Amino acid sequence: MTLDAVPEVKKLIEIGKQNGEITYDEINDVLPDKLLNSEKIDDVLILLNQLGIEVVEESTRKDQSLPGVKKKSTSASKKSAAPQAESSHVDDPIRLYLKEIGKVSLLSGDQEVDLAKRIEDGEILIEETVYNSALL
Repeated sequence: MTLDAVPEVKKLIEIGKQNGEITYDEINDVLPDKLLNSEKIDDVLILLNQLGIEVVEESTRKDQSLPGVKKKSTSASKKSAAPQAESSHVDDPIRLYLKEIGKVSLLSGDQEVDLAKRIEDGEILIEETVYNSALL
């Protein structure tokens, strides 16, 4: 089963296409716990990027509610205000991962091609150096 066939991922794609963007919190709210590991989230982020859906820290939309999506919440976060919410935000590894990965800029197509050529040139240089060395 491909990732874009998962109903929750389809919902993310639909939301992203409607709004042109999607927030990390929306991704966290929509994805089921079985997809909340770093490898699967990377795959989801790559898929969204390939579809031209920008993943942002905070939404620029006026209406930030998601239709048909219930927020994941705990009774502890409802009872206490800022101190508890602050620590739970940092303690949640998925949120922390998504926040940090969002700070890293992606390579453009030209940068990716340039980097691949440089890697290839370096590998060729290493091979030539090994073949021409007196060790063999």
